[in-house]
Amino acid sequence: MRQNRFSIILIFIVLLFCFLPLQLGSEEIKYNIDFQHEGNLVILPSDMHDSLFVKIELAELDTEMMQGLMYRKNMEENEGMLFIYPYSQEMYFWMKNTYIPLDLIFIAEDGKIVDLAENTTPLSEKNIVSTVLSKYVLEVNAGFCERNFIIVGDMVEWERLEK
Repeated sequence: MRQNRFSIILIFIVLLFCFLPLQLGSEEIKYNIDFQHEGNLVILPSDMHDSLFVKIELAELDTEMMQGLMYRKNMEENEGMLFIYPYSQEMYFWMKNTYIPLDLIFIAEDGKIVDLAENTTPLSEKNIVSTVLSKYVLEVNAGFCERNFIIVGDMVEWERLEK
């Protein structure tokens, strides 16, 4: 009986040390997330400003949407993350574990910008809400909308890069 108990404890310790590096490694990866250029987006003006091109990373799966830009330390000026929802809906976001201040651009199914949330507060758990139905949300660096004269009514087109 003592032999069995010792064997079980030994197996448990071996398994613990085998899986501990995997857990520590996943945390390290979690905090070193590089931008993945998966598509291109263009914002077409409704007034006099020029068209604007943005490299985008796509968030389509639930896990990608939940992760979003959390744990990122920086993002280039003309980069962003496009959230693609299966249908138009009211949107609720927060900035938990998001270190970069962001502008959120809410986009209808037809590509029209319908709402903006500018200069969000990093690490905030306060809800960012858009009650205007949207199918897409583009996250870009804070100040992007102001610097580039992005307004409600501008149109957006995007394409996925071929793999």
